[in-house]
Amino acid sequence: MSFPVAPKDLPTFMCPRRPTQPKPTFTALRHRMDAPSYNPYPGDQAELTNNLRLDRCQKMPTNGHHPIQLGSIGSIGDLSLRYNNNNDFYGNGTPVGNLAVGGLGSISPENNDGGGGLLADLLYSLSKSTISASPSPPTIEHGRTTNCGCEDRLSYRCQECNELLCENCMQAHYKVRVTKEHTIKHITMQGSLPSPGDSPDSRSSLAQSPPPMAMGIPVAPQSLIAANNPNSTLIKKTEKELEMVASMSKCIDQRNALINADIHHMFDTINEHLVKRKEILLAQANQVGQAKLNALNIQADSLRLRLRILNGSPPTPSSISPTTAAPVISRPLPPMPCEDDDIRFTASELPALINSIDMLGHVASSGCAGLTMASGDGLKRGIRGRLATFTVRVVDHLGEPRRSGRDLISAIVTDKTARMSHADVQDQGDGSYLVSWMPRREGVHEISVTLRGRSIRQSPFHPMVRDSSDYFQVGKPYVIIGQEGDGQGQFCRPWGVACDKEGRIVVADRSNNRVQVFEADGTFRHMFGEHGPGPGHFDRPAGVAVDAQGRIIVADKDNHRIQIFTFEGVFLLKFGEKGTKPGQFNYPWDVATDADSRIVVSDTRNHRVQLFDRNGNFLSKYGFESSSNMWKHFDSPRGVCWGPNRSVIVTDFNNHRLVVIEPSFSNARFIGGEGSNPNQFLRPQGVAVDEEGHIIVADSRNNRVQIFEQNGSFLCKFGTSGNQPGELDRPSGLCLSPSGKIVVVDFGNNRIQVF
Repeated sequence: MSFPVAPKDLPTFMCPRRPTQPKPTFTALRHRMDAPSYNPYPGDQAELTNNLRLDRCQKMPTNGHHPIQLGSIGSIGDLSLRYNNNNDFYGNGTPVGNLAVGGLGSISPENNDGGGGLLADLLYSLSKSTISASPSPPTIEHGRTTNCGCEDRLSYRCQECNELLCENCMQAHYKVRVTKEHTIKHITMQGSLPSPGDSPDSRSSLAQSPPPMAMGIPVAPQSLIAANNPNSTLIKKTEKELEMVASMSKCIDQRNALINADIHHMFDTINEHLVKRKEILLAQANQVGQAKLNALNIQADSLRLRLRILNGSPPTPSSISPTTAAPVISRPLPPMPCEDDDIRFTASELPALINSIDMLGHVASSGCAGLTMASGDGLKRGIRGRLATFTVRVVDHLGEPRRSGRDLISAIVTDKTARMSHADVQDQGDGSYLVSWMPRREGVHEISVTLRGRSIRQSPFHPMVRDSSDYFQVGKPYVIIGQEGDGQGQFCRPWGVACDKEGRIVVADRSNNRVQVFEADGTFRHMFGEHGPGPGHFDRPAGVAVDAQGRIIVADKDNHRIQIFTFEGVFLLKFGEKGTKPGQFNYPWDVATDADSRIVVSDTRNHRVQLFDRNGNFLSKYGFESSSNMWKHFDSPRGVCWGPNRSVIVTDFNNHRLVVIEPSFSNARFIGGEGSNPNQFLRPQGVAVDEEGHIIVADSRNNRVQIFEQNGSFLCKFGTSGNQPGELDRPSGLCLSPSGKIVVVDFGNNRIQVF
């Protein structure tokens, strides 16, 4: 490939050359690359070029002026370059219309080129933009050249002489008396020669901070690349955001400095007052003490004088001081001594002061995403088409709960089709935020909760959304588990039942004195327990529950206690004993836990319900044990569960109704009455509440299950007396599986039916 002849009027790059060397020729090697050009010299105007291309050329045998024809890139003309045997390439930019061409710095030599070097991989762009002008090449300065003149690579610079030196000349420079004190720095960028007009600062900056290199060619800085980059808008936005982050960091430093100054000032002021008060109190104590000492000294002088008189020795003038009263022998002796040591210091305000100091000042900040948490059913489950909610409680960087609002909380919900929507965030004004979202599809969703763009703890969350329950279709059982007996999967008068979050079914096998666990499909999994009073033993266990930690909680009815186990049946702890005091039981029948693992127990023969924390510590109770006719108000409660808004729902067994206890455990309302019609009961036992607030009751002696709206309105019922699938014989405990199925203990038939 050859270069077409360029127009003669194209300006050329000119630089000094050695006239004794022959003019070189160019031969194309068909090696092309694209890259933007870059002006590596500070102070010169930087302009962008693109698509700069030039064929790889053979070795240049001479220094001097060498024209390059550019007609192959369009009718633009030729380009004159200068080249020297130090393998450095220079050019003074010369405008050509809208074109300015300049030197590109160092060109790396190929291997074994003898130091003369090749013009290697020179990149060129002339189509749309311009190339910036480079500084002038080395010149004569103060009677000497700026290059050392050797054939070796120039790798060092003398700051005082402004000379580029090779390795040997650098060592010689240090040995010469005139130059041995000069400062010499290593040049990290190959061929980065300075302009003679550069200041020492700019030269130093150039030597220490070379431009980036790619395959021996200087690479344009980010600001030059961005102009024709398809991501230029995003680059500018990112740069702006980076500036904002840096500005915010500076603001934080300034704010910290101001706060530190305020704290120092406050405590310096307090210290000043404390020092003053200390001096006053010390002065008062010394004043009182000195007054007492003076009085005692006078008394001592008087007594010594009296003693001399009594001994028959006349007083000497020195023994009589102006303050000493003349002793009278007949006068009764004065009190001994005339002063006491009653000097007291009372720090009456010290406890209050210490408490005030402990509370003195308060350092607070905005919310910290890494410490902020969210809780609520809306993070775990949802019903399609129904509003789901959860609460975000913001914590600051010190781990303290925020007491005010205005934090930037955001929540984004993504369904299984990757469709995203924003949840509604309501600022409660006390550091908590109520988040509401409306699921439109079934399946697992993802909720990402952020504070100022950063995810809070445990985010994202993955609630399961299911369709609204259609209880009018209930009646045919999906699974039937067990029959009468004492083997695996067999029961004897079972009562309580519960499901864990995986849908596994836990049954209190009452008269077999054990607990059995089944998979969701009814397959036997494991069992634990035996008859006895010791830990892990049972005496007719009735109620059973699984808490948020996966622990199995059992109402050990005839042992009058509650026992807690791991899911595998390992004993953890127990609490309670027979009695009527808080924390004691008289046949506890059923248990239930909430999201905080609080435990509520139906204390049957004490006609009350008791509330405990997760470790069995008594919290509260509701009942009428102090009333004369307590059974008329609450007679033998059996089933118990947590209802909407942290209420507790209990089956009032002998009063044939439901009792809904308010969260305060001080008031209650009643649903239903005795009978066999809808909204009536005969000996109701187990009770459960679904995610939509529906109340599901095992109407034992009516051999059916009734379902009510949250307000107590009758919705539907299923079940009739019998022993066929779907029929019931005195249903007792019941619960709901995570998928919304109703699990019923068919007490008289010694089996479990799942509807």
